[in-house]
Amino acid sequence: MSRRHLLAWATILVVGVAAADSLRTLVATTLTGALAAGVLARPAGNRPARIGTIRILRASWRLITHRRRLKHLPTIGQIKAMAWLDGREPVSYLLDREQNFVPEPLDFGYERELGTHALNFTVRDDDGCFVTEMVAMSDGETFDLLASVW
Repeated sequence: MSRRHLLAWATILVVGVAAADSLRTLVATTLTGALAAGVLARPAGNRPARIGTIRILRASWRLITHRRRLKHLPTIGQIKAMAWLDGREPVSYLLDREQNFVPEPLDFGYERELGTHALNFTVRDDDGCFVTEMVAMSDGETFDLLASVW
């Protein structure tokens, strides 16, 4: 493996951690300012959902260990989606109707991504018995790959 590839994967790891920290700071300052101004009223115990640093690191580590199965460099949105859903076994997924399944609603708003790679990963439920495959677009939006089979 060349230095350039190692540098690219190290950048993914660093950007993933930085994205988690900056997202946490952005949400905290925005919510604090909104609460102080009285714009946003919410109960004290109701915290916004966030992606933890450990989840981001775990997703980045899985991407690094499965780098041979990837044909593209995952975006921050794809890393966050994989971290949020606790994705495993990542692989590149070509968004091309002639080679792979691409749902119809994908045409609306995602025309520019047809022909590019998305991130495909498996997701397990809490018991570990139900497995599904998710495909994350470049902005982090996902669709269930196996939904059409059922």
